Amino acid sequence: MAYQLTIGSKTHTFNTLPEVSAFWCAQREHHGWRSSTAPDNIVYEGDKFIGYVSFNGRIWAGFSRDWRPGDKPIYDPIYHDYA
Repeated sequence: MAYQLTIGSKTHTFNTLPEVSAFWCAQREHHGWRSSTAPDNIVYEGDKFIGYVSFNGRIWAGFSRDWRPGDKPIYDPIYHDYA
């Protein structure tokens, strides 16, 4: 199943969550985004909304406004781990 990452009005397609995370991080560096200036983004698995990528490249379920301490990411590039 393919994953889509939508940043603003542009959607990009990937085969894996690590690819989604790596692309986000590359875009962050390329554009010089900071945590306060990075645009919102949405991650889909096929047509299903699954979450978002945080500034550090972690992929989280749901919306950023719903994040709570103790939540575990769906994918963490630091540990190369799936939840």
